Amino acid sequence: MSITSLTFDVGVGEAISIDRGRITVTVEEKSGRRSRLRVMADEKISVEKAGAKKNGVEQAKQGINVK
Repeated sequence: MSITSLTFDVGVGEAISIDRGRITVTVEEKSGRRSRLRVMADEKISVEKAGAKKNGVEQAKQGINVK
């Protein structure tokens, strides 16, 4: 399995689409260093908040699991 890492500059009200629209992440609010994100995905896709102490690749592996 290969991992792809992308960085996006996204403002409040903007969204990114993952896997041809199967997953959409929208920035709802931004305050200081915290952001409120809305993740919309099929109920078959497991979505969890990843731990802050893990690196980005580990967060990606554990944050969104496609079954």
